[in-house]
Amino acid sequence: MSDLERAHAWPPAVVSVLTSGSWLTAKRAKLYPITFLTVGVLVFLANILAGHGNLGSLGRPIGTDFASFWTASKFVLAGNAADAYRPIQHHAAQTLLFGKQFEYYAWLYPPTALLIVAPLGLLPYVASLFSWLVVTGAAYVATVRKFLPRPEALIPILGFPAAATQR
Repeated sequence: MSDLERAHAWPPAVVSVLTSGSWLTAKRAKLYPITFLTVGVLVFLANILAGHGNLGSLGRPIGTDFASFWTASKFVLAGNAADAYRPIQHHAAQTLLFGKQFEYYAWLYPPTALLIVAPLGLLPYVASLFSWLVVTGAAYVATVRKFLPRPEALIPILGFPAAATQR
C-alpha cells in the first residue's frame, strides 16, 4: 500500500483535523521544538554512554562523519595532508584511529578546509568533537539569530532536526 493509499485509508475526520492545522496551537508550536531538542540531546548522550571509547552504541564513531574531519586533521598534523584525499589511505587511517573498520566517511572538502580542521587532531576524539560542536553551533546560532525578530524564535530553529549533527 502506498503512502497516498494509506493517507486515504484514514478516517476523513482525522485527515480533516490534520490538514486544517487547528491542532497546532501557539502553545504546542513552542512545546514541540523544545521536546525535539531535549530528545535529540538525550539520544546523543545515550549513544555516547552506551558506546565504547570513540565509538557509539551502534559501533560507529560518535558524531559519525566527524570522523572524516578528525582523520583529515591527523593527516595535516603528520605532514601528509594529501592523504586526506586518497580514499584507501583515509579509510585505513580511520580504521587504525578507531580500532575497527566501519562505514567510510570521506573527506570531500577543498584543501583550504584543512586549515580549519587541522587543530582538531590536537585533542582526543570526543573532546575534539565537542569543541567542534560548540564552535560550529555557536556560529550557527549567531548567524541565524541575525535573521530572527525575537530571541524566543531561536528555540524552534534549534529543535529542528536539520540542526542536529547525529544520524
